[in-house]
Amino acid sequence: MQNVAVVETFQPSNPQGAYNLPEKVENESMKMFAKLCMIGIFAFAVLQLVRPSIPVAPGTAELQVPPAVKSILEKDCYSCHSDQRRLAWFDQIVPAYWLVQTTC
Repeated sequence: MQNVAVVETFQPSNPQGAYNLPEKVENESMKMFAKLCMIGIFAFAVLQLVRPSIPVAPGTAELQVPPAVKSILEKDCYSCHSDQRRLAWFDQIVPAYWLVQTTC
């Protein structure tokens, strides 16, 4: 009689070999993640209502520069560096709005 060695190989239940969490734990963590996302979205929406005013005042003095330079300054610089605020779309969102408001 010949001795034949039987070699057993490990076959994971999941073809990728990943650890399977019980469905209950997986569902609870997904529900908790969904709840946290909804709370975050709600808080972000509510914060949009907290908008202190930004002071707007007309200019009191004119710059003595050539017209070409003045038009460039008015177009590119006055929106941030004067009392004549023209906020960009990204400055309208509340965290950025608060930063712009505090620099006034």
